[in-house]
Amino acid sequence: MGIWALFAFANAVSNSVYNAVAKQVVSLKHYSQYTITIWGALLASFVLFAANFALGFPEIDSRFWAVSLTTGVLNGIASPLMLKAYDLGVFSSVYSKILLTPVFMLLTSFLLLGEQPSLLGIFGVLLTVCGLWVISGKNIKSEPKAIEGVVSVLNETEKKKVKDLRKAELLGILVAFIYSISVNYDKLSAAYSNAVFAPAVSFVFVALTNIAYLLIVRKPSGIIPTERHALSHVRYLLLVGAILGGSSILHNLALLNGPAAYTIAIKRIAVLFGVFWGWRFFKEKEVGRKALGALVAVLGVLMIIFA
Repeated sequence: MGIWALFAFANAVSNSVYNAVAKQVVSLKHYSQYTITIWGALLASFVLFAANFALGFPEIDSRFWAVSLTTGVLNGIASPLMLKAYDLGVFSSVYSKILLTPVFMLLTSFLLLGEQPSLLGIFGVLLTVCGLWVISGKNIKSEPKAIEGVVSVLNETEKKKVKDLRKAELLGILVAFIYSISVNYDKLSAAYSNAVFAPAVSFVFVALTNIAYLLIVRKPSGIIPTERHALSHVRYLLLVGAILGGSSILHNLALLNGPAAYTIAIKRIAVLFGVFWGWRFFKEKEVGRKALGALVAVLGVLMIIFA
């Protein structure tokens, strides 16, 4: 293995750190998920454009802008949904749902590219689903009466907790599905420019998608934080953007210097770090069970990738 493996591993760590920090920013309740997405994307774009300035800007294919707009809009929808899931659910369980992206890609790649899944890939799907069930199964079962169907005996707070946990799980799955589509356009946008310029532009479209949404629903105050308590924590937004931009550079350096399949495989280790961050910073329990589930799910993803 060469230096690309170090870049890929560093990307796995930085991606898990980004999501943990994003979860913490959501927990502050000072910013909406749209505000966090907008400023995180803009700052990440700034970092990437700076890298492009240092490395040199690429020749751009005429098809680039349509593809970049498509992936930017899709990721612009997925990002606030993921942040909402973090707000409602258990961090390690929600974050682990990104492992479903390769699972869904068996379907999306078949529909978009005509690729046929292999038996090994199908077995990998089963392993991934089993691993994710081990990670998140007991989160939903934290209210045993609800699982037994006696929801009526729970008080309103307990009912809301059960509903929020289930909603968070579903949002995480939805985001994984959106990523399974957008990643195809990510690949095309990089092919039509390069692996650093493409995400720099798509992050701009991510921000514009969320700005447009806030303007449509008449919440322009969510674009630029003005309240004193929000301004006092603006450093967290800067941190989110810096980590996101740096993580994108590490990911692209790995892709540029090594095999894409191996790079993606190493990146999936991020879920194991997610379990650790959940235990360390968010006081999540049963870390051993979740780590075992993450290992099983990652093994399933490896089978899908290398099938």
